[in-house]
Amino acid sequence: MAEQRSIIERLVFRFVKKHIAGPTSASALEAVREINAKGLRTTLTLLNDGVSNIAKARYNANAYVQLIRQVSRLNLDSDISLRPVQIGYSVDPDLMQRHLEEIAREAYESKIKLWIEHDGTSSMHDQLALYRKLRSQYGNVGVEIQPAHAGAASTLNGGIEPKDLVKVRCHPGSDGKREQKSTVGMYSDYIDRLLSKRAEVSVWDRDFDMMRKLAAAKSNYKKNVAFEIPFGYSVHDMKKLQQYKLDVSVYVPFGKDWVPYLIGRLAEGKIRRIAVALLDGKGDEHAIEN
Repeated sequence: MAEQRSIIERLVFRFVKKHIAGPTSASALEAVREINAKGLRTTLTLLNDGVSNIAKARYNANAYVQLIRQVSRLNLDSDISLRPVQIGYSVDPDLMQRHLEEIAREAYESKIKLWIEHDGTSSMHDQLALYRKLRSQYGNVGVEIQPAHAGAASTLNGGIEPKDLVKVRCHPGSDGKREQKSTVGMYSDYIDRLLSKRAEVSVWDRDFDMMRKLAAAKSNYKKNVAFEIPFGYSVHDMKKLQQYKLDVSVYVPFGKDWVPYLIGRLAEGKIRRIAVALLDGKGDEHAIEN
């Protein structure tokens, strides 16, 4: 069974490997160097979410501190992005808070922006409370919000303040299909409301066509909104985005724990169901038939 799972993982990895900057920080930092050379910024994140004990949470916290120091030492143009579940949220929220403050302090002293991603383990309200506490101490901390997530709309009523750093994460519906016009309208409305509160706004999306349409939705977006795309975009698409004269950065994940990233960020619709079935070791016939 273990051998069969290993074969399945290797097969699935063939479809996702171009979106991951290798298993180590060294490979990720080299990828960042190459992207910076093309005139683009990056956001680095570690793929290591399976935290079930204090030792693993501490390991990840140390890894982020060291990553920040490496980015600073090499003078790379990169933000850092983490998920609270990586540094102990599910094990001990108080421990997670201490880890997060340690990482935020290191990022602040290194003048590197730190993003808190929404990983689905906490409510949007708790996510904003965590961000708000850090933001009062460190002006370099930003928060990720998913407008389609329950509770996201309420964050606009008192949850966002002027000069807040907000990243809007766009993603398709559960069936993997996009109603482009209505989807663009929904995200555009959310972005407009953030901009009206004088927040600094970024947008994350893996779909090139969606990103292009969203960038063209309002004339002020090119000037006031930063756009982030996942590592692995084709050179052709990258050049097209740059031709639109957008403020573009690249989200660069690295590490060996790539399965949650595949399922949570890259796979969608039928592909997502098949990936979950195969990688969880469940019967894949039902997933493929449906």
